[in-house]
Amino acid sequence: MKRNSFWQAIAILVLIFFCPLLSTAQAHIHQFEHLRAEDGLSNSAISSIVQDESGFLWFGSQAGLHRYDGQEMRLFTAEPFNTKSLSNQLIQTLFLDGHELWVGTYGGLNLIDLRDYSITRFQHDPQDSNSLSDNVVIAIQKDSQGNLWVGTLNGLNRLDDQGSKHFTHFLPEEGSENSIPSNTIRALHLDSLGRFWVGSLGGLSEVIQQGQSITFHTVDSKSGLPSDYIMNILDADNGQLWLGAWGAGLVRYAPGAGEKGLVRQIIPAGNKQVYSLMQAHSGEMYIGTWGGGLTVYDPASGQKEEYQNDSTDPASLAHDIVYSIFQDQSGVIWIGTNGGGISKHDPTKNDFDLLRDNGIPTSILGTGRITHILALEDNRLMISTQSSGLVEIDLDSKQAVSHRHDPQNPVSISDDRVNSVFPEANGTFLVATHQGIQRFYPDENAFRPAMLANDPDSLLNGPHIFYDIDQSPDGSLWIASYNFGVFQRKPDGQTIQHSYSPDNPDGVSDNLIFQTLVDGQGATWAATNRGLCRFSPETGAWRQYLHDPEDLTSISADSTRTIFEDEQDRLWVGTRAGGLNLYQPASDSFI
Repeated sequence: MKRNSFWQAIAILVLIFFCPLLSTAQAHIHQFEHLRAEDGLSNSAISSIVQDESGFLWFGSQAGLHRYDGQEMRLFTAEPFNTKSLSNQLIQTLFLDGHELWVGTYGGLNLIDLRDYSITRFQHDPQDSNSLSDNVVIAIQKDSQGNLWVGTLNGLNRLDDQGSKHFTHFLPEEGSENSIPSNTIRALHLDSLGRFWVGSLGGLSEVIQQGQSITFHTVDSKSGLPSDYIMNILDADNGQLWLGAWGAGLVRYAPGAGEKGLVRQIIPAGNKQVYSLMQAHSGEMYIGTWGGGLTVYDPASGQKEEYQNDSTDPASLAHDIVYSIFQDQSGVIWIGTNGGGISKHDPTKNDFDLLRDNGIPTSILGTGRITHILALEDNRLMISTQSSGLVEIDLDSKQAVSHRHDPQNPVSISDDRVNSVFPEANGTFLVATHQGIQRFYPDENAFRPAMLANDPDSLLNGPHIFYDIDQSPDGSLWIASYNFGVFQRKPDGQTIQHSYSPDNPDGVSDNLIFQTLVDGQGATWAATNRGLCRFSPETGAWRQYLHDPEDLTSISADSTRTIFEDEQDRLWVGTRAGGLNLYQPASDSFI
């Protein structure tokens, strides 16, 4: 019998859950990958991320600066008595300008020359009025004239002379509307029109430069902003700006629309405590919050999705404090958290998640792998798992039921290690487990030993490991076992055991059978740990297909794991170490 259960399941998932993704730019992130201490991070708080011209990613953390090449980390940190090292290991921000990497720390500003990795320090000196105004550096950016600006916990600085390390300071002036409104500078931004902006704990300020004179034109909560705390600034279209506003969310602001500008839009995000902001290549806004997780907002459709850490789901966001967000040259999005290391997501993968999209806890499948999926005509899925029993999902009602072994329940499934499910014509199911074959009665929600063989002492009736079941046109069941070969169970209950014997070239080539499949011609195939076998009902003999290194038309590896017959009656064979094979019936060979 041709069984397309797995592929039917995949088709259902694609039609129901993947196709909607094609109609919208919305991210639909379902699986984050993570970088943590075991991957080389010295600390789990990642405050900033950039990528240099050589492709290296740089991660600023609370225990130094990491250079990541995709495999290994190189750590730059503060070294006692070494003034050529970083001035402090607690990194707050990074700014990349060609071969110059500017590093803002809690101990001053540092410049790394990426050509030789030499480090120059710029620090506050109480004895030098031209030094950096404060050592806690929060934001770094260049203006349209190439001047470097540094935002600190105590004022805004412009670097006037790199050699002498002289800065001009800009601090609040009491009674002046043209000074910077707050000591604490959170964001610096050069927009596409050449305007230079400062986000502080006193609002949004545009830097107005007229000759040697510099003033600040500020808007705040008194003039229409929903919050005075502007944490991030990015370009929007038509000369407008996106603002990350603490306590409000994502704000779309139109400068110059009236004397004080106009707030066009406010998008709440998470707990509204916006801390980080990034616009992806797709146009989506990634909004990181302090304790409220990640929000992805699509300006084109108006849709947004929220992502938080789920302690039961290892593929969820690593932590709900999102410290930094960055998209690299290949499109991968890196999310630095404060406490969980780095989460990353590749938007080009267009992944989907059946359970999450249907509001079903991902923990229902446990931590083991899925071994088999059976798609039923009534829009249900029966999922066999390696450690969490048999899971039923009703795609119409969006309900899931987990069948687990319960020692106190005599009609529970015999073992949580389920390998496959086979549907019977009367509505029951045969379930192959590590403790024998069970028959599942859905109407009773009961599992009982199938007792397929007439002989009660038959190995087929015992608590052994069985992997797979298929049925031939004459009604015979073909059952794959772990170490007893293939069992052929005829409709009258008589059984024939096809086991390996080195003296029988017409038998199966191994007793470890991973899968059985009856093809459209009525022949039975067995994927074994040593070759592929085909049983001919006309001759009653098995044909063995073994790997021959000298024959390129032989099967590519002896350990065959899965067999599939497609709609064009082509037979595909998956191997353990030799990839995918396509059977060529005309030449009885493989490509």
